[in-house]
Amino acid sequence: TERSGVAWSGPNPVCTKVGVCWAVIDNPFPEKKISSLQFHAPLASGIYVLLGITLADKPFYIQPKGPSYGGPDDWAAANGMAALVEGLAGVKNDGLAFDKVTIAPRWASANTDAINVTVNFPASNGYISYQYKNDTALKQIRLQITGSGSQLKAHVLLPNNIVSVVSVIANGKPVNFKIATVEQSKYVDVDLSLPVLQELIIQY
Repeated sequence: TERSGVAWSGPNPVCTKVGVCWAVIDNPFPEKKISSLQFHAPLASGIYVLLGITLADKPFYIQPKGPSYGGPDDWAAANGMAALVEGLAGVKNDGLAFDKVTIAPRWASANTDAINVTVNFPASNGYISYQYKNDTALKQIRLQITGSGSQLKAHVLLPNNIVSVVSVIANGKPVNFKIATVEQSKYVDVDLSLPVLQELIIQY
């Protein structure tokens, strides 16, 4: 296994870009004694300058990079899907395979009044699914939620200019709820259970 990186790069009087790189090469036969090392320059007129060699008796530690803020062009669809699932759809896996899950639908911010969302892990068949509808005439948000897990937290964004809630009903019964403020936005927080189908009605 080989790992490598760039230690330094920049211009010199002859070339606009030169660099110093490092490489870690795991010995595929650690039980054998190394008798010699041979290095060959590339065939395409390249030049190598060897600055140093170090042996180690343990795996080389590479410090993890910081958080990623993007990806290669070929990964753009994956970045877009992650933004959709974690952002607008607001699905967050809090445990293993959605056994604990938070849904924080933010469709009100996109002026979307009705949508169906399902997120599934095929390997384990863990999933969460909900139907969202904001009825502005009745002044209520209706959510039908189901999933494979056992614990569910709903963190539902209220429409703009709505700062209070009249009631929250789950499967026909009033439930305790809290109003959370995130910057200028108001959310309704409710704890529910799965895998039974939950019909949540937020009256505002």
